[in-house]
Amino acid sequence: MKLGKCFEVLEISPGCSLEEVKQAYRDAVSVWHPDRFSGNPRLKAKAEAKLKEINTAYETIMANWSRLKGEAPGEALKTDSKAEAIAETTTRVVLHACHFLYNSLKKLKD
Repeated sequence: MKLGKCFEVLEISPGCSLEEVKQAYRDAVSVWHPDRFSGNPRLKAKAEAKLKEINTAYETIMANWSRLKGEAPGEALKTDSKAEAIAETTTRVVLHACHFLYNSLKKLKD
């Protein structure tokens, strides 16, 4: 995904701060999380597709942050606290695990 599209997906401008990127990501996940649409399979499928797009956009921006902001490599990935870093990593792992389990169960159903 191109960086311009990534900023569009998260509804932020290229000149935003790292904290704004993180907050936009959290907001988008809150709005588009598939669990919010558990009663409607059609909407849940749309939300899953949107969440994949959101995750890809966030990961692309974070992977390119140092280059975008002219910071030393790895500097952009430092967080304000160790707890925040653990929470962010845990959230990613849980989301990926849920996605994997959902797809596995979906295959078993079919």
